Amino acid sequence: SERLARFFRRPWRMLGASVLFRIPLVREMTLWFGAVDAGRSNCERLLRAGATVVVWPGGLDEANSVDEPRGVVRLRTRTGFIRLAVRSGVPVLPMFVFGELDAVEAVRLLPRPLASWLKRTLRASSNGFV
Repeated sequence: SERLARFFRRPWRMLGASVLFRIPLVREMTLWFGAVDAGRSNCERLLRAGATVVVWPGGLDEANSVDEPRGVVRLRTRTGFIRLAVRSGVPVLPMFVFGELDAVEAVRLLPRPLASWLKRTLRASSNGFV
């Protein structure tokens, strides 16, 4: 439809977890891939400017899922992007990618207690991918 075509002609930005922008070199790589900080104020600014915002709501939770079964959607309580879309009057196009971890194997780099602390406190993944 014409409305869908207009939607995809808008400029778009992909969001990355805020923690990625606090780590030297990781920040530069994240920016190089075209992501911007997923903080609420930045999302609001992008939406006011008319940009389409791409969100990966399960991102870090899925990256931290070394011991969990594959193909499980992990939204938890990360629903602020939906409330922001409703307040901003923009459509939400839900998507999920299955099989992305079939291309790489997630490997635990830190002991489980430290990895759990990083995940809870900093919302950061401590896994490597090979």
